[in-house]
Amino acid sequence: MFLQISKSLIAIATLTLMTGAALAEETNLSVELTGLKASDGKLYISVHKEEDFMAQRGLGGIFEVSKTGSQGYSFTVPTGEYAVSIWHDTDNDGQFSINENYIPTDGWAMSGSAEANEQPNFDDVKITIANSKTFISLPMIYPG
Repeated sequence: MFLQISKSLIAIATLTLMTGAALAEETNLSVELTGLKASDGKLYISVHKEEDFMAQRGLGGIFEVSKTGSQGYSFTVPTGEYAVSIWHDTDNDGQFSINENYIPTDGWAMSGSAEANEQPNFDDVKITIANSKTFISLPMIYPG
């Protein structure tokens, strides 16, 4: 009987430590967007792990853009490597709009060092989020 209780207590203690460790691995990601343009369209911010990159999965949110200039957003994420992508649906049509030459007509931004005129890959745009607060500033890119 004592052995069973001890195993149960060890299991509970282990679970508690694992849960505490998982919580300790979460941190704050602050994203500052610069050069925002006010519009009726929504701002979509996505924080992706590699397996979710360029898919409609990940962390983030949908926000109103009521002012021009800079705006900050904050997310709680587990530590690791991520890509941050932003889409500003400036024409409010619910889709990422491109012209006949496949050039975006909506506003956008992305973490890392991707070329503005090329399809990015995860390695180009990834950032490392460590056990401390992480801050990134991204300039919005608008056509024209």
